[in-house]
Amino acid sequence: MGRFTALLQPSASHKANLRELCDTPISNFLTMHQFTAACRLANDGDEDSNRKLDSWSAAVPGLIHEATDFVAIARRHLIDFLAGESQESIAALQRKMDELSAALQSQAADDPLARLFADAVTVAAIDHMRSLIASLRSIDETAIANYWDRASDRTQRRLIRIEKAYEQYLKQASKRSTAKTK
Repeated sequence: MGRFTALLQPSASHKANLRELCDTPISNFLTMHQFTAACRLANDGDEDSNRKLDSWSAAVPGLIHEATDFVAIARRHLIDFLAGESQESIAALQRKMDELSAALQSQAADDPLARLFADAVTVAAIDHMRSLIASLRSIDETAIANYWDRASDRTQRRLIRIEKAYEQYLKQASKRSTAKTK
């Protein structure tokens, strides 16, 4: 193991700190530090942490899904970025994002990979919307304005690529399903 690789490996005291944090009792909710510590220990093969994660998942249905739902996280970020405290803006943005997501998910049918693709397209569209709106704001500093212009171009290219890949996958999936029925 190289000198720098060894520095990146968790030390015994770090693992002890993770163990202590993981064993800290929780009252009404799980802290992110406790969850992260338990995940790291479970990834290292710690059975107690695996059981703790299982019990937390059972106690709070949807915990893992909520922590890893990237579309919901991207939605919350965009709403925070754009709407601020305006309840009308929050409702309008949520409605727009729900329409986009529903349209993409309806094309995915029961195919889990197509649903994942639809989620990726949704996140790319949300990211493009965020950077496009930021680039349209009046910005006094040239460097910041240039940054958002470039970011808008990048996110648009990314959205186009992922949309094309999604459409191509849907076509291939359709061909496979019609070939199976014959």
